[in-house]
Amino acid sequence: MTRRLASLGDPSLRFLPGTNSSFAPLACGFDTHRHGDALYVTRIREDERMHLGDAIVSLGSMDPDEYLAQALGNPVSEKDPERQRWDDVLCDLSRVVVRHPDGTTRRVKLRTFPLAARRPDPCTLSAPGDSTLLLRVTQLDDGEAAQALSSGAERLARADRLVIDLRGCSGGAEVNAYPLLDYVFDEPTNLTEVQAPETVLTNYTEANCARRERQIAQLRVLAQGQGAGEGAGLLTWMDENLELVRANRGAGYVEETVRPDDVAIAAAPAGQSVVLLTDDGCADAAEWFVRVARQSARVTVVGRATRGSLDYSNPLAIAFEDRFVFVYPMSKSKAADEGRGMRGRGIAPDVVVPFTPEECTRDVILERALRQ
Repeated sequence: MTRRLASLGDPSLRFLPGTNSSFAPLACGFDTHRHGDALYVTRIREDERMHLGDAIVSLGSMDPDEYLAQALGNPVSEKDPERQRWDDVLCDLSRVVVRHPDGTTRRVKLRTFPLAARRPDPCTLSAPGDSTLLLRVTQLDDGEAAQALSSGAERLARADRLVIDLRGCSGGAEVNAYPLLDYVFDEPTNLTEVQAPETVLTNYTEANCARRERQIAQLRVLAQGQGAGEGAGLLTWMDENLELVRANRGAGYVEETVRPDDVAIAAAPAGQSVVLLTDDGCADAAEWFVRVARQSARVTVVGRATRGSLDYSNPLAIAFEDRFVFVYPMSKSKAADEGRGMRGRGIAPDVVVPFTPEECTRDVILERALRQ
């Protein structure tokens, strides 16, 4: 099912295990990136038999194009090789042919590993060069990225350049990216001034409204367990959304205007340039941050286009006897409805760094950013 959904090229559609499911999502134990007729190993995770720079040149007995020609739909989501995702395909294969960097080849029996055991790397602040600080944002599920910034406040004030690495960062909540905006704009401002209201179409069918009400009720229980300050904003948001659901129940698609939160943004350190590193793994809250931040004249985006995940919002879930859960969006942007959405193209960088096999053993994108 996940491969059928992948063929639609829509990152907002997901099929997940339920609370009583015996199914566990699997991963192949390493990351790959397609280049030409091979899949290059760019990161070793669980399967230490593989090496950085190894190239998978045969999937069974086929190269990547031959495999896709006989596959049902497009199991790697995209036609553009730069944006293809091969992990699910590799999990289904038993053997591949690997070409090592020295030119020798061997047949490898692939293994699979539980995806749930993976945890994102920590968000860190480091100094890769003179007067340059690097913030690696690996997740925006909580305030860890903001805490990394706060821990280096004195160094940040003195740095000539801040590099924010958002590659591979997906999921999370936009609110956890708000503190990063304090290092982007030249003058104090407000989110309402730098993010325009967005017109969306929300599908208020009877079934969607019922699911939304249940979702809000579950969130309310969680919010009430938080402190008064932490949960107050969430409770207000829930009340407003519940009112919309009840007012529009059964109306089908309704055009609405979504306005940004009223969030004060501080002025960034004077004279400091900002470079954002992106790739097609940059999605959701991280991609939203890129869209807002790139409006600043001090910001340059380096790398590859983001995922293109911002066309749809307000996810709902359908549970199938608690064994599986299908997640789909209740709202889509008017731009997407009119064919002007982000899906399949994302946010293009100012400086494009195409993938080459050298990236398996060197951080080519970061090297390019440090020359910016």
